Amino acid sequence: MYNILSKKIDESSCTGMPYCLILCMNYDTQTNKTKNKEKNVMFRSFNNNRGFGIEIECIANQSRNEVATIISNAGVPCVAEGYNHSTRDHWKIVTDGSVSGSGNAMEIVSPILVGQDGKLALSVVLSALNNTDGLVVEVNRSCGIHVHHDLTSWRESARAVFANNMNNLVSLIAKYEHCLFKLLPASRQGQWSSPVRSIMTRYATNDTMTYAERTKEMKRVHRRRSVSSIQNTRYCGLNLQNLFGRGSVEFRYHQGSTNFNKLWNWIVFTQAFVETAEIKKSISYTDSMTRISCNSALSRLRCDLGLRKADNCEELKACDIEIKRRYHHYKNVRVSNSIIRNGQ
Repeated sequence: MYNILSKKIDESSCTGMPYCLILCMNYDTQTNKTKNKEKNVMFRSFNNNRGFGIEIECIANQSRNEVATIISNAGVPCVAEGYNHSTRDHWKIVTDGSVSGSGNAMEIVSPILVGQDGKLALSVVLSALNNTDGLVVEVNRSCGIHVHHDLTSWRESARAVFANNMNNLVSLIAKYEHCLFKLLPASRQGQWSSPVRSIMTRYATNDTMTYAERTKEMKRVHRRRSVSSIQNTRYCGLNLQNLFGRGSVEFRYHQGSTNFNKLWNWIVFTQAFVETAEIKKSISYTDSMTRISCNSALSRLRCDLGLRKADNCEELKACDIEIKRRYHHYKNVRVSNSIIRNGQ
């Protein structure tokens, strides 16, 4: 019996078989390869169905109420509110005690955004901040960008699925975290976005737990509906504190900015970590990537995330260009060994 789905046909072994049957068998084999290739391509596209959100810390020369009115007049509903962590169905502007500087410190917070509509809303908001006469919005070292991605499907999934996905995500970040800091100014290595390797229990470089043991710990997290056993602060580059509340993971690494191109590509980049964690059977975490050049490690990361040769997706292609630009801009930034053990 010929396995026409997995074996290459050896025509020399087909003596006596009709030529048309040989062609048919080869055609089916090639068709199956094409389908598999198309399946992989599907996995390497920006997920327009996964919700995301963004928090923009900044300083303005006008009040929160005035800035909210400017954004609303641009076509995106926005309300100035007191400090809160509630998810709204509109954009909001709240106070932010961590931002310092001359002017009115604030945090501009999106509702849950999805796909291209979310992209458009973000572009309108940033255009209003950057192009309104009389409004000056600035950022400094005290400002940051926080990006959220929806993980409610993980949270509500079977325990084994949740544990595998979460372990993959944290392992992927820990494995390449020194590369992430090579894409950002040195100021982002501070207390507001501390590394996974120094904050999260079980993922320190000197921890010898196996993949299976880490997955078992994630199963305990799912059973307890709490991340306190692996992370006890939200001031981590990868913040899991909202996982069982709002159902999201937060990336806190990025510096303050109101540049749409930078922020949108960072959203695409961080989503790629989530998507990769979801589709991979397992992601091993060792410190091996810190023992090669950061340039080589970043190349492997781009490959793992599906950014390299992402000809099927314009979002991923643009993101890859931006990541390479960032690396060339920040590659001389020193990643402190005191906060990332054995980091490059």
